[in-house]
Amino acid sequence: EPNDHSKCKAKYGRPSLIFAQKTDIRELSLEMKIMSSVVNNTRSACAVDFDFKTGKLFWTDIMDEKIYSTNLNSETHHEMVIADGVVTPDGLAVDWVYSHLYWTDTGTNSISVTDFNGVHSAVLVKDNIEEPRAIALHPAKGWIFWSDWGRVPKIERAGMDGSHREIILMESVRWP
Repeated sequence: EPNDHSKCKAKYGRPSLIFAQKTDIRELSLEMKIMSSVVNNTRSACAVDFDFKTGKLFWTDIMDEKIYSTNLNSETHHEMVIADGVVTPDGLAVDWVYSHLYWTDTGTNSISVTDFNGVHSAVLVKDNIEEPRAIALHPAKGWIFWSDWGRVPKIERAGMDGSHREIILMESVRWP
């Protein structure tokens, strides 16, 4: 809303929920309650995220050990974004401001980033992390948030470059 910066209202598009169902990725229309297949024949799709600006859907496949993309606005085939250094990519988040992908990897116990083409990538967090899982971004503030469900479960954050890492919540967390 132009006069209320605490609210965000879409001007176009359709409300839908996109989710992985291991062997495929589906879209559920929230207006008509109709479900359709978006990507078929995945080996083990796990995490998904969408970049509205480019119309690209990104997903991880934990059996292929890769991250893929496809354009939802056309009938193109899916493309591999990155495989190097990817083992068990459980969490995925799109940075819609700078066009980067962030993911958690329980196989390498790390958090990494790459551009949308998978050309420039880096490991941001790799020390004192056991089982990173969910990941979320706040690009306007420059933060990455993630859960770690290792021996000492916790929720942490760091700058989008991996700096300024800190634990947000550790007490009363069991399996974030």
